Amino acid sequence: MDMFCGCFAPQKQSRQIAAADNQSASSEIVKKTPSVKMNLDTGSTFGIIRDVPSLYNITRCGPELETHTKIVDVPSPFKSDLLVDDELEPSRYLSIKFEGIHDSHYIGINEIVFKDASGNPIDYTNIEVDGNEVDHDSTQPAFPPNGWWAVVGGDHSLVFDFGEVTHVSQIYFYCANSASTPKKMEISDSKSFLSDTSNDYSTEYYFQTAGEPLTDPTSVVFADNKSCEQVIESLNQEKPSNKFASFTSSDGVCHYVFYEKGTRTSAYNYYFGSEPDKAIQLAKNTVVQDGVEIPKVELRAMKLSELQAVRAIIISKCIEDKWISSYDKRKLRPEEVNLYDLNQSLILPLTERRNCAFKELFTTGDSLPTYYVSHWWGEPVLDFIRCCEYHAERHGFSPDEAQYWVCAYANRQHDLGADLGDDPSKSSFNKTMALARGVLLVCDMNLVVASRIWVDFELYRTVAMQSGLDITMHANGSPHLIAASGLPNETPYQKNKREQNFPFALLCKKMLKVELHKGDSSMPIDKVRILNTMIEHKPLDSDEVLQRMKEKNLEDPRYQQDLEKYAISDNAIKAEIACKAISVALSTEGQDSNDFHGFDLLKIIASDELRKTITFNDIVSLDAVDDDVLVTLVKLTENKSIETFELNAKGCINVTNAALERLEISDTLSNLSLNLGYAKNITNDALIKFISSKLPESLETLDLEVSGYKTPEGNYLPNRYSTFLEEFANVIPHHLTTLKLNSTLDDEDGGLEGLLQLARSLPSSTVSLDLTFEQWDNFKSDMIIEIAKALPSTLQNFRICFYNGDHIEDNDMEMLASEISNKVNLKSFTLYTRSHGGYGYYKMRDIKSLEEILNFSA
Repeated sequence: MDMFCGCFAPQKQSRQIAAADNQSASSEIVKKTPSVKMNLDTGSTFGIIRDVPSLYNITRCGPELETHTKIVDVPSPFKSDLLVDDELEPSRYLSIKFEGIHDSHYIGINEIVFKDASGNPIDYTNIEVDGNEVDHDSTQPAFPPNGWWAVVGGDHSLVFDFGEVTHVSQIYFYCANSASTPKKMEISDSKSFLSDTSNDYSTEYYFQTAGEPLTDPTSVVFADNKSCEQVIESLNQEKPSNKFASFTSSDGVCHYVFYEKGTRTSAYNYYFGSEPDKAIQLAKNTVVQDGVEIPKVELRAMKLSELQAVRAIIISKCIEDKWISSYDKRKLRPEEVNLYDLNQSLILPLTERRNCAFKELFTTGDSLPTYYVSHWWGEPVLDFIRCCEYHAERHGFSPDEAQYWVCAYANRQHDLGADLGDDPSKSSFNKTMALARGVLLVCDMNLVVASRIWVDFELYRTVAMQSGLDITMHANGSPHLIAASGLPNETPYQKNKREQNFPFALLCKKMLKVELHKGDSSMPIDKVRILNTMIEHKPLDSDEVLQRMKEKNLEDPRYQQDLEKYAISDNAIKAEIACKAISVALSTEGQDSNDFHGFDLLKIIASDELRKTITFNDIVSLDAVDDDVLVTLVKLTENKSIETFELNAKGCINVTNAALERLEISDTLSNLSLNLGYAKNITNDALIKFISSKLPESLETLDLEVSGYKTPEGNYLPNRYSTFLEEFANVIPHHLTTLKLNSTLDDEDGGLEGLLQLARSLPSSTVSLDLTFEQWDNFKSDMIIEIAKALPSTLQNFRICFYNGDHIEDNDMEMLASEISNKVNLKSFTLYTRSHGGYGYYKMRDIKSLEEILNFSA
């Protein structure tokens, strides 16, 4: 069946021009590549570029209106901006369906705000509630709410009208009450929810990209002498995982993309992107004479907009100019073009005259890399670009802000030796990685990338440099992303849910078995140099190391030493992947951190001798996280190389007092972040015992959240009393520089004494103090003055935030300002308070700077 091809076998690809992972310093092989002449009569660098969407009348909307739905599992409580335009299209209407409640008999939502791409609120009208039209008589609007929207039962729906087609980028949801937070939301870009879920192919669902415009595919004979009906029948019998597939007519002139019903938007984005006009214009308007010279190879990053122009060129020229495979000379379809093919058909011919890099054909000049991209040349270029687009979108980068350093476009292909050099540790790759904010690993759908020694070497360098590693892959018709850290408009819980869709089974199968010394390279000298670099052997061109790897003589002590050093790098790479998989392992039915697709993630992480930081910041609100899991994760600090440990188990209600009793935290740890917020089953007494006996004296920074669980009545339980603060004051680490604490305070007298003891016990090394009290009912206005008095004079940064209790009156603010002015080393001050609301409304203080508080004493 003629559908999307997989990547070529790696052993065959090794015969291709340039390295499969990156490139060899040898430029001799380039001379064997035939030059493909381009039509430059137009003066455009890339010749005639067809506006394919306009030429073939291709729009994002197909023969019928598609409804797209984003399904959101909601943690409790929930207060965050939620990105929706990653799945939803602009629409006049937006529907939200709520299902289930966490621990109450009613749903309670404080606020919903629709926002555009700039974060500005969008006006709306709530026109339907639970399927009933709002008439302000029998059915009242739920939003905007009068205080908050509370409704009995777990299943409800709302429909909103924006008056015209509107691009909703994100939605702010605020559910203050943990118990009454809905469990699930379905958000649709339609007035009604999707009911027809059939996903068949038919002759209606297609677009044409080549051939005589508006040629009906039913009149075309396709490859293998198939009719259009036979093509559709074959697609419905064995549906492509991508949910769309392309076919070329038997004469090679016409090209069509057929897609499943309801997936036109995905197919459109894959071939054209969200703004094809800009990409096409950039490709058309790039003129031969306007190219620039960028001497430093590390500054030749491609803007995402330039990568999108490359896609427009492929879509325009591949069928029209009859591009052929650099491997087997067969005719290519756009989605089959890989970097070997692009290098042959586009990059080498266009850069030969100037001996320049492909990046230097554009006019943007020096481009500092946002991300260094590690990848395999055999991956389809359209997959690669779609992955970069999705990566930029999720990070909030515009096409001109996101700059990706890609070897094929950055290196001068006719003079590779000048850019790469002989030492892998000093190559252009290494220089670029040092400049970039992180590394993006783009995986092909067969994970051939894991077998490339250049890629494995880059991953090792990434881990050793403690750079952030993002991983992306195009699979099942969509790009997927594992992010090194939190993304804009995404909570840790949503990050976990999104990453569950990543093909982890394949990733683990390949990456958790990686052995760098067995990696492939197109040029043997590349492998020799990398292997020698890893064992710090000179000269780098000595092939003795390769001979030892081939002979595998276990009695040779040098071979044993080599393997030990390579194992260190292998373990570091595998541990990085294992850390990224932990939260998904804990939230996937039938999987566990000790057996995730057949791999013991915890054992892999523990084997990493180089790791200094372990971060688990996205295991929030997971039922699978219980006492045993928490204890096992913290046990990883036994590795004496670990300096920083971060664990966010907020909302994991199955963690109990027993976990605190069993926790063993390494006494060599320097930095600890432990979030046990909204813990139903951790008492104040257990907290006291934990603080008195478990906190390492070695700590320099501590971030601790121990707030209780918010009940349907609005109280936080179990109660937190100042006795745990008093105990903390007794055992506070002597070299602590930073303390961040989030809790509640339920003492009838306000708990001031515990706070004062804590403030007075801070060592002189402490420069930053950050206190948040989710509930402090018995706070009195003058308490803030006493707290300020108790602060150490060495403190440089102070932030305090609390809810409920009395409002701080102006005279107390003046006295507070006076005390703060005495703290001569203080550089920043933040105060946020919201009163109990006993006045019929909330009173607040929101002081954001030192200057602002000092103005009260003026």
